[in-house]
Amino acid sequence: MLEKLGLSRANGEGSAQSDLAVSRPQGEGGTKRLLYSLATLILLLALCAPFMTDSTEQTPPELTDGTIDFSAYGELTKPVKLEGEWRFDWDDTNETTATRAVETVLLPGLWTASDPALPRTGRATYSLEITGLTPGSYTLFVPLVYSATEVSINDELVSGRGIVGSTREDTEYQVRSQTIHFDTEVDRVTIDIDVAAFHHKDNGLEAAPVIGERAIMGEWSALRWSRETLYHGTLLLILCLNISVFVIRRSDKAALLLSISAVAFMTPAGVAGFDNLLLLVAPNVTFQQMSFLISISLTIAPLTFFAYAQALYPDETPRWVARVVYVALPFFGVIHATMIAFNYTLEASLLQRYMAFGNVATLAAVALIGCRGWINRRTGAGLFFISLAGFVAIFAMNALIHTGLFRETEIPAYSLAALNPLLMLFSQVIIMAERWGTAITDMEDRNLELKRLLDINTSISTEIKLEPLLRKIVGVTSQIIAADRSSLFLYNPLNDELLTSVAEGMGERQIRLDPDKGIAGACLRAKEAIFVEDAYADDRFDRSVDDNTGYRTQSILAVPILSKDGKALGVMQALNRSGGQPFLQDDLLRMNAFASQAAIAIENANLFEEVVSERNYNDSILGSLGNGVITIGRDGKIVKSNAAAEKILSRDKDEFEAAEIGLILRLQNETLNEDFVRSLSQGEQSNLTDVDLDIDGGVSGKSVNLSVSPLLRGANAAPETLIVLEDISESKRLNGTLRRFMPQEIVDEVLGKDTELLFGNALDASVLFADIRGFTSLSEQLSARGTVDMLNEAFGDMCEAISSTDGVVDKFIGDAIMAVYGVPLSRDNNSELAVSGGLAIFGALRRLNSIRDKRGQGALGLGVGISTGEVVAGTIGSQKRMDYTVIGDTVNLASRLEALTKTYGVQMIVCDQTAANLGSDFRVRNLDLIKVRGRQASTTLYEVIDQDRPDIGPGYDDMLAAYQNGRQFYHEGDFKRAAAAFVGALEADPTDEPAKIMLDRTKSLMRRKLDGDWDGVWQG
Repeated sequence: MLEKLGLSRANGEGSAQSDLAVSRPQGEGGTKRLLYSLATLILLLALCAPFMTDSTEQTPPELTDGTIDFSAYGELTKPVKLEGEWRFDWDDTNETTATRAVETVLLPGLWTASDPALPRTGRATYSLEITGLTPGSYTLFVPLVYSATEVSINDELVSGRGIVGSTREDTEYQVRSQTIHFDTEVDRVTIDIDVAAFHHKDNGLEAAPVIGERAIMGEWSALRWSRETLYHGTLLLILCLNISVFVIRRSDKAALLLSISAVAFMTPAGVAGFDNLLLLVAPNVTFQQMSFLISISLTIAPLTFFAYAQALYPDETPRWVARVVYVALPFFGVIHATMIAFNYTLEASLLQRYMAFGNVATLAAVALIGCRGWINRRTGAGLFFISLAGFVAIFAMNALIHTGLFRETEIPAYSLAALNPLLMLFSQVIIMAERWGTAITDMEDRNLELKRLLDINTSISTEIKLEPLLRKIVGVTSQIIAADRSSLFLYNPLNDELLTSVAEGMGERQIRLDPDKGIAGACLRAKEAIFVEDAYADDRFDRSVDDNTGYRTQSILAVPILSKDGKALGVMQALNRSGGQPFLQDDLLRMNAFASQAAIAIENANLFEEVVSERNYNDSILGSLGNGVITIGRDGKIVKSNAAAEKILSRDKDEFEAAEIGLILRLQNETLNEDFVRSLSQGEQSNLTDVDLDIDGGVSGKSVNLSVSPLLRGANAAPETLIVLEDISESKRLNGTLRRFMPQEIVDEVLGKDTELLFGNALDASVLFADIRGFTSLSEQLSARGTVDMLNEAFGDMCEAISSTDGVVDKFIGDAIMAVYGVPLSRDNNSELAVSGGLAIFGALRRLNSIRDKRGQGALGLGVGISTGEVVAGTIGSQKRMDYTVIGDTVNLASRLEALTKTYGVQMIVCDQTAANLGSDFRVRNLDLIKVRGRQASTTLYEVIDQDRPDIGPGYDDMLAAYQNGRQFYHEGDFKRAAAAFVGALEADPTDEPAKIMLDRTKSLMRRKLDGDWDGVWQG
């Protein structure tokens, strides 16, 4: 056979060289063939170049000290690698000897690379603050690491891989990358990555996370997956090609050895790629098992690859090199695999660095064999050597990165790793092309289809949401069987109809079919595939669809989509095979196989939606409960809790997660606490009423009714205990609270009208807002205790002033106080009482400032806003927790009026209704007519003048008269005369801020030269 192909053995019939080896010295055409092959290789690399390019931003903003600013970048039109100095927080819970001085580390890289004093194992947190980010939808990609990781965005846990523990025992690895989608409406985002490294020498992030807009990152991910597909598809091609050769020619050991090597390369390549394909296929594989597989693969792959080169060119293989390889690689491989088998994964990873050097040396020896073959002018050896040289160079770069000697950013060609199997394949093809041209072409075509099917299956398996999944199914169906268009009908058993979920060529139009009619209906009922060569000649065909759409159906292939229990989920239908030919039996086989996978994917998507819906439903119920609910596991740790429990026990959500119940919930009465603990440990039902909680070792002021009940679960599930907390503190404190904030006669009547208060009343009232001025600057000068003391002192005097004028303190809002007049008991003079209360507050403030002045403390300022109108008053909340308050537009207006006192530089502003209700004992000034934010109607502002103010001078009355004249002219649109009046007001009192504001505004309006009617309403 070799002679027919024009080939011969170099060493005669007794040569030990493989049948695949072509060892005859090249003739005059050898150089020309090499040049042609090199040109082909260059063309191949050029075609693959788009897959190797890196679309991430090459000059991203500088990332220093854990901060990166995108303010100057605008929208992220390209993905950005978050390389640079990340903040680094070492968790030294279980470490006592290492230095913890590191505050930042460089990414990518190991944390020990930033500070060798850090221990090799432990737990740490990488933190990054992103500013200047344009609001929108983004994707964060965190590459796979040999650690357990958790990713939080804006302090919310959004993704995790494995179990992040504090010790080796409670840490589990899941070596997977993470793709995280998130939306932001602000320009500041924080990213925290918790890393627990105990089982491998790699203890940091070897590759930097990447961020970008969601659509851009989708393209970026597609490029990475294309590389993965190229890499593994090429390995599959090598495997299939050489297995086929070996099956045809059993004596061809080189093909068998290369096949074994390709299989062995798949495991480490699948683990260390864009994502861990091994865990995607087998998610239950443990880290120890995965490491064992990698260890075996990294021993077998270079060993069999060396044997493959030796089989090709036995005369060019030095014997001493072969002895070293065949002894050293298995020896260290067995040691390494044994260490992993006994769970010494960390120690094994340290040994793996030296094994990587051995593997590189082995591949270098293979390249040397090819070089010697080229020198000896063996057929195909020249290109074999060139391809292997590139293969070894790329493999060495990968080894240097994965052993921690270099970072990815230090080797720009790192992305060329996907070319490794391509170079291997090319060299193999060139060698075999001398004899197997036609056979190889045929094999490539078949493997190309296998790759295509693999791409399709991967596309389907990665989509879990139903609607986009169905669109993918329909799109790839047409490609698989070369159909003009395809449709997917889902069966709705409730309406007994087939409905097109997706139909190519139909746009948004839907088709509803009777399952007892048409080809699709017959396929659904019979649960069998149907071939139709001429649709119009088949009595089952329903022409109404063609009549409505204008489409001409010729041939049809319909396949039922069946669940694993034989239930019909729908029908896949392909129309009009390309070229006008009828569908073939091969098309049916492909479509049947694809429909089976589609059925599983659809069931999984439906199940996923049901699980998500059920989980959200249960979480909504738990979150809406007014009582606190806590479930305790068998180990006494909290499994789940709701927001009410966290509020009752004054704990953050993070403190509840896996915490000991005894550290979270304790009763002040020791005897009752012992009963409670015993009920938990023995799983007994118990009820404790009106017990006081001990929070943080002191009196908490919380009283609860507490019940303990065992949870009944499945036979194989660990027992749990349910704790329900009913907070009764409010009811116990109600009487005392009312007496603190209401006059005694109001309290007595309120306590007698509980039912009326529960359902609420609509009544007229006056609402007062008072806010301390300059609180922020004052608080910056004081300690936390000093700030609280200052507020308590000020609020104490203000509450007394409000109470003395029959007002009710509704709530404290930071440095502000809200009071209501006429609630819950209505008064005829609510407005006068409210204004009197405001004036009383200013009197109390003057007395307090006098005291503060003697202490050497700064004076406090105050602004008051009062509005009168209808409010809704009552207890708002649930049956378990209520607050008596008022709501309505009147409340909002009072808050706006208080804020406007800063704008106009006055002490108190009231609305027009309040001013209208005041008697002659009060002096007011018509301040302005504006549209308050949040209201459509205009509002007249009035200033209530405090006659006891010490800053009122002799010209104050003249100023008021001039101001009112100016307001009249201003309202009439006579801005020139209005300006003159406001100038006169300032001459009478140069310190009057409203006059200054009106003068500036009038001048502005004069410059605008307003057209049309002027209604006097200022709209800013």
